[in-house]
Amino acid sequence: GLDPRICTNGKPRWIPEITQENLFVRAPAALKAGLRNSFAFPIKADGIIIGVLECFSRDVQKPDSAQLLNSAPYMGSQIGQFLKRTQAECELRNRESIHRTTIEHMDQGVSCFDANLRLVDWNHHFLRLLDFPESLCHKNAVYADFIRYNAQRGEYGPGKVEDLVRERVEKARRFEPTQFERTRPDGTVLETRRV
Repeated sequence: GLDPRICTNGKPRWIPEITQENLFVRAPAALKAGLRNSFAFPIKADGIIIGVLECFSRDVQKPDSAQLLNSAPYMGSQIGQFLKRTQAECELRNRESIHRTTIEHMDQGVSCFDANLRLVDWNHHFLRLLDFPESLCHKNAVYADFIRYNAQRGEYGPGKVEDLVRERVEKARRFEPTQFERTRPDGTVLETRRV
């Protein structure tokens, strides 16, 4: 690269004539390309140098002020934070993809509700086993709506629909691990586990 000292001391460097710089190993290639002037500064994330940004010019120039050299650490930090955030977002997308693939390939019906009893994730077996319409199932769908749908079609036996909904929602709000079996009106036996 331009100057190994940038990686060791972490300071920006302005070189007015790179072809006369002993530590610049690409001087012959730079000369052939017509490059003469350079400015480089470290890119840091969490105080660790993760790269060096090199800028070149075909004109021999002197820094017009110390402002560029003084602002380089800030620019390097901002670029480093951006790169780190971008890498974290990419890793998160990969984990979400693995999670989605795993859930979708399970034989069991899976649904995940958050602390507000809003649907966060599910697989197609959840819809198929409980015979829910796709229109009912979407991000942030309300748990009570699933219970209400079941109560209206007689899944929980006799009783007022809203009483059946309230009872089951109150139980779900406790978020207690539980396991039980329920026989659907069509005779299908479902085993339910809450963890």
